[in-house]
Amino acid sequence: MALSYYRGEGVAQDYALAEKWFEKAAKQGDADAQYNLALMYVQGQGVKQDDRQAVKWFQAAAEQGEADAQYNLAMMYHQGNGVAQDYQQARKWLKKSAEQGNELALVALGGYYLEGFGVPKDQQKAKAYFAQACEAGADMGCRMGMELEEK
Repeated sequence: MALSYYRGEGVAQDYALAEKWFEKAAKQGDADAQYNLALMYVQGQGVKQDDRQAVKWFQAAAEQGEADAQYNLAMMYHQGNGVAQDYQQARKWLKKSAEQGNELALVALGGYYLEGFGVPKDQQKAKAYFAQACEAGADMGCRMGMELEEK
């Protein structure tokens, strides 16, 4: 029901009603609802934009193994949105997401090792993550891997 209101499928799009139903399901432990509710807080759709609430719901979904929530939680830690900036926490959640094949997480981990975000710079590890991302279909992983090969 929440997704129908969120997307306007079969009903008029209504972010406020979507938020109501996502929150009800999220409080009952539904990881997809927690993730979608977090996105609504990030974007300020149907709710006041609130990075702290977004982190709360991304965290809840991430702890249940939701790969996209893990990636988004990592980005919140990386950027310091709604939480103190913490590259170690970001990398932890990126790794969990990457282990499930999340292409964006693989690219981001490559960037972590390329730039040295909370880890020693390591071009070999960066190349390995970019290669995994490329194999998973991420064009950015392919491009970054090729750029490293050219250096």
